[in-house]
Amino acid sequence: GVFNPVTLGFTNVVLVGDVFSSGILDPNGNVTLVPNTTSANLVSFSPALGTYSNVVRIGADGTFVTGVGLTNGNVVCVPGTNANVVQFDPIAKTVSNSVNLGASGTLKFVGAVLAPNGNVVCLPGASGNVGVFKPPSTWSNVQTNASGFLGGSLAVDGRIVFGPGTGSNVGLFDPVTLTFS
Repeated sequence: GVFNPVTLGFTNVVLVGDVFSSGILDPNGNVTLVPNTTSANLVSFSPALGTYSNVVRIGADGTFVTGVGLTNGNVVCVPGTNANVVQFDPIAKTVSNSVNLGASGTLKFVGAVLAPNGNVVCLPGASGNVGVFKPPSTWSNVQTNASGFLGGSLAVDGRIVFGPGTGSNVGLFDPVTLTFS
């Protein structure tokens, strides 16, 4: 569906049939929809035309929790239970597995935020670790033993704030020093 913030109107455009975790505006003016189901397709949706196209199947190895738009226009698909961090180029319509994180199945991350330094900071899932993806293919795992977060936001000082979900604490992550409190 499409929500118009000026008129506060909502329009159902198409029924795709899959479940998506997020939509990211790409340089073409389309929205990349990241699948949150196994064996699902990455979808490119054109709000101007009200049409969509299946780009490629990326969910066969588990689910993704969100997508993050990079400054170069690419979209990073952040794994929920999938084994891979996937990068999508909406101009070339190509997908690459940037990092393999091991076995699929366990909840790796619950969200992600683009840091000012261009890295993607992934909020901890069952592992309790913060993931930091530096495009195109560098991965850092920051051990925190923290969990229970649901979403994140960039603070004005460049740190990432983790909002509580099932936990009772707010988390704070510095993407430069790679420290968590």
